[in-house]
Amino acid sequence: MASVPLTHIEDSAWRGWHRVHAGMTSEMSARLSAAHSLTLAEFELLQHLSESSTERMPMSELARLVSLTPSGITRMVDRLVQRNLVARQAIRSDARVQHAVLTDAGRSAFVAAQQTYWADIREKFVNALTETELGVLATVWSKLETAAS
Repeated sequence: MASVPLTHIEDSAWRGWHRVHAGMTSEMSARLSAAHSLTLAEFELLQHLSESSTERMPMSELARLVSLTPSGITRMVDRLVQRNLVARQAIRSDARVQHAVLTDAGRSAFVAAQQTYWADIREKFVNALTETELGVLATVWSKLETAAS
């Protein structure tokens, strides 16, 4: 495939998205860490577990959802296990597969941190946009997610 330079608007759109994403996620992670001793990625892991009907998921699936490598998800889960927010559960049918399981303490930590998470999203994202702009972004993200898969 031939490389074609980006137009000014293409480059501005890409760089703008990158700057906003990096800045917002860094700030949200810092706030969650200060208020709840959770990084944004750890919060997202707890969120995915809480949204699962069984509050458990295979480690490989969690790694995909929070954009971590297998070793990265292992380290994160290890930290959360040490804090009793998550437990590990081996699968009898396949010893190579482990699930991360949300504990009662993890559920409580997630619910408490969720208030900070929602407040940050409202303050830095939702309140900066109109309902129409939010709708356009929702459509754009859906299109980009489809194109990326």
